[in-house]
Amino acid sequence: MMIPLVAMGIPGGTGAAMMIVALTMQGVQVGPMLLKTQPEYLYCIVAGMLFASIAMVLISLAIAKLFARVFCISYRYLAAGIFVLALVGCYAKNGRINDVCIMLFAGLLGFVLKKCHFNISAIVLGLVLGNLFEVNLRRTIGIATDGILPYLMTRPITLVLGAAIIIIYVLAIRNFLINRKKSSQTEIV
Repeated sequence: MMIPLVAMGIPGGTGAAMMIVALTMQGVQVGPMLLKTQPEYLYCIVAGMLFASIAMVLISLAIAKLFARVFCISYRYLAAGIFVLALVGCYAKNGRINDVCIMLFAGLLGFVLKKCHFNISAIVLGLVLGNLFEVNLRRTIGIATDGILPYLMTRPITLVLGAAIIIIYVLAIRNFLINRKKSSQTEIV
């Protein structure tokens, strides 16, 4: 999960996506140049993961029975307590009610997206990589003097990636149509 994050700057899961968001907010550019430009962050990540693993084992052995009692608490009381703590923590950060409104909106949006079965990891990945995509797209447009399409069509890597994307979309649409046709046939019978 952490190898793609550190090596290529691509989160391998939800936890790594949250970590890349936190590192990006602190001005750390994760990816292949991390070891060269800011090696102290990489060493801190490795040391932190080692310390966290050891601490989790020791703490879980000590208070496992206490944490098991949390499941005895009714969900509505537990959810209300978590909600109040989140509100207080969000307001205490800067003392602004706007932060609380943003938190409530983000929570509502997350709830709706989860109910609609959206992949939250993909959304976080898109938010993280969106800025990187925009910066590199602007750079490419600046380099391309004859227009962006002829410039990109002369590059073999662009042609291969473009063909792969088109094939993936065509196969996804084909599978969707086949599954829809099969489900409509089973409803008729």
